Order: sequence, then structure tokens, then C-alpha cells
Amino acid sequence: MRYVKKSPSLNELVILASEGFLQAITPELKTDVQNHLDDTDFCLCVYDGDLLVACMLCKLPIPGVLYIAGTLVLPSHQGRGIKA
Repeated sequence: MRYVKKSPSLNELVILASEGFLQAITPELKTDVQNHLDDTDFCLCVYDGDLLVACMLCKLPIPGVLYIAGTLVLPSHQGRGIKA
């Protein structure tokens, strides 16, 4: 597993959200994911090879405070020890 502080592509995160929430990829899901990305200061992404398998959306509301706005791990990778 490779941990990277970066903003994933919209497509990567839409696929992760679709699989993680068991929802079809729809225009509404894409809009929701884009809104979450727009409201995030940075992301901690976890890759298994080239596949995004987990993502933590982070905000820095005030100096010294980290707010984790959301965390998602692919069902296939849950319970496998992915930690931030």
C-alpha cells in the first residue's frame, strides 16, 4: 500500500464512492463528490498499485486543528489494516 497526500482525480474518487456506497455512477453522485472535493483542503489517499483503495478528506478549519470530513475504503480492502 502506498499513502499519498494529494487530491485524487474526480474520476478516481467517483469510482471509490460508487463502490464504497454501493451506488451507481450518476450525475448526482459526480456532483456530490465534486462538492466534497471542493470543500476539502487536502486528501490522504491510499493506493494498491495504481488503484485508489481509500481516501480521507481533510480540512484545516483553524491553525492546529485537523477535521476529517470523510473516510472511505473500498469494501475489498476493509479489514486489511489500512491506517492513516
